[in-house]
Amino acid sequence: MRRRVRRVIAGLVILALLTAIAYLYYRWRANHDLADVLAELDASGEPWRLADLEARRPDLADDQNAAALILKARLPAPWKLKPPLDEIKLAPNEVLHPAEQIQFREFLDNFAENLPEVRGLADFPQGRFHVKIAPDVISTLIPHVQTVREIGAVLHHDVWWRAQQADFEGAARSCEAAINASRTLRDEVFLISHLVRLAVLRESTKAVERMLGQGQPPPEVLTALQKRLQEEADFDSWTPAMKGERAGMHQLFEHMAANKVDMRLLRGLAGGRNHWHDPFTDVFLNVTADQSHAWLLRQCTDVLAVRKLPPPERHARLKELHERIDQAPPLARTLAAPICNPVFDRSDARLGCTLAGLATERFRRQHERWPKALDELTPEFLVKLPLDPYTGAPLQLRAAADGIVIFSAGPDGMLRGAGRDEPPATNDPQALLDHEFRFWNVDQRRRVAK
Repeated sequence: MRRRVRRVIAGLVILALLTAIAYLYYRWRANHDLADVLAELDASGEPWRLADLEARRPDLADDQNAAALILKARLPAPWKLKPPLDEIKLAPNEVLHPAEQIQFREFLDNFAENLPEVRGLADFPQGRFHVKIAPDVISTLIPHVQTVREIGAVLHHDVWWRAQQADFEGAARSCEAAINASRTLRDEVFLISHLVRLAVLRESTKAVERMLGQGQPPPEVLTALQKRLQEEADFDSWTPAMKGERAGMHQLFEHMAANKVDMRLLRGLAGGRNHWHDPFTDVFLNVTADQSHAWLLRQCTDVLAVRKLPPPERHARLKELHERIDQAPPLARTLAAPICNPVFDRSDARLGCTLAGLATERFRRQHERWPKALDELTPEFLVKLPLDPYTGAPLQLRAAADGIVIFSAGPDGMLRGAGRDEPPATNDPQALLDHEFRFWNVDQRRRVAK
């Protein structure tokens, strides 16, 4: 009996020793791997830590800063009011029904006091918010991002209403104001800021499409909108978003190593659940924290480098990096999901189609016909043809029964710019429409919906 007890004790001691040795080995290996990653980033010669990135953001005087005007605005939250644009199932060339016109007028009356001032954003092409970043990064409060989104939504409603009244100069001014609101987020270090900026821009392109479906805006209005959107299309959101995400992850894990991070908050923000046993498992978090730290820094760096690849290679590499998340350390797997985001190329496609579309309408006004190919637009109406972010080739143009369509082939290379011609066999029809820009012949504009 005593011999059996001694054997059990000896086995437990050996198991404990093996566990301790394994722990020390993996801890050493993770520390060594993290040190290598940090050395590589420091050797790159580019500022990459959060404080360095923030220091490079320019200061602006309040009288030149669109963000100052946004913060002064006191608009009701539009999401609590009617009508949200995505619930109105009208094509851009169809006019609002009388009941919808009443809804729009009542909706905009809620903003009557401050809307004229907000439309003044059209005169403020520069802007930035002053954000106090929390030491752990994840608890940073950025309510201004939602404010930008809400102001964009109100301005896009105003575009719809003014286009309905054939006030195209006024509609264009509201559209430019929404674009300038999105510009205030261009140099932020938060991925969500760039995703919201792109969402506002996509809504702006829809507003432009509706303006052109409701009549014939003056050529100078088209030229001004094209110039403003070209500036946004030329700006690369991918790079500041990924650099900011990488720097934020690094600072988060530094504070985690110092036991200064609320793990319940971290799990909640990352979309995970909190369980009763989490306080016990968090004690052993440092076993994998360095592994996750190093993995996320490499993942962000690799995603950042993807932008430099030709489109077909870029998408293959991005897919590979997304699949790699399944093999990531547990904590890294939780935090890495948003990094490989397809919205950037989707937004590039929509902006490119809109730019080519505005140039096409200007061509039609001057030559009284549609171009037979996009090549006819350069160099008079377009300095260069927008490229399809999925193929690297120029965007495509095709004739439709009632006009023309400019479109991207899409992530699978299968789209034909037929999002409005065929009932979409998808749960996300907007994904199809985001890859095309539709033009109607003049006699097909301002139609009454069936």
